[in-house]
Amino acid sequence: MGASAVGEILGLGPDRDVVARVLACIWARAAFPADDGMEGSENSGAHHLIDSNCNSLLLGHRFLTREPHIAYAEMKREDMRRKSAIFLAVLAPLLLVACSGEKQQVKNLVTTYNRVLVDAYLKPKPNLMENFTSPREFIQIDTYISYLYKTNRILKCDLKKIDFEDVKIKGDTAVAVTRERWVYVYLDPVNRKPVSEEYDVISANKYSLVKEKGRWVVDELDSREIGGKREG
Repeated sequence: MGASAVGEILGLGPDRDVVARVLACIWARAAFPADDGMEGSENSGAHHLIDSNCNSLLLGHRFLTREPHIAYAEMKREDMRRKSAIFLAVLAPLLLVACSGEKQQVKNLVTTYNRVLVDAYLKPKPNLMENFTSPREFIQIDTYISYLYKTNRILKCDLKKIDFEDVKIKGDTAVAVTRERWVYVYLDPVNRKPVSEEYDVISANKYSLVKEKGRWVVDELDSREIGGKREG
């Protein structure tokens, strides 16, 4: 049986199909009994010819099938690269949003810290700052308010402007750099009348923050007056 016939039976295509040709060789090889293939038999020449042809076809098939395997592997690698590119394309904006969200949380905390600080100084009630400060920063505020009260003064202040110049986050720590304009005056704690002139200052500030129980708090404030109408 020829390759064409084998190919037609198996639906493998025309006789140039290498699979059909190999199967045709096997069929032809089977037509000669094993004994007939022995040296000296009348069929031995045909047997060797068929063996030679089959070996050549099988050897050729091995090399022919190498390219599809390489192409398949390359296709899989390309598919992985494509999926990785899509993953990164989706992940990058999410990371950016997450990072932007964290920075905004830091800014919000600093802004709230200053807003509540105005009330803590004026009332005066340092405990208002407990939810926005670490224990170390809270002690600093409490000590300053106590000092003012002992000198018969309370502080009335107003944050006119705050500009965030930089916000950096590293793990559970953050640093926010701001430039702020404050207007403040000292008052008598009893009659609430001014006991000083009004000051209008510009300050450069660095807030060091830490994350406690999943939320940001101010751990330390470094403030320098750099302009405006200052004390003394």
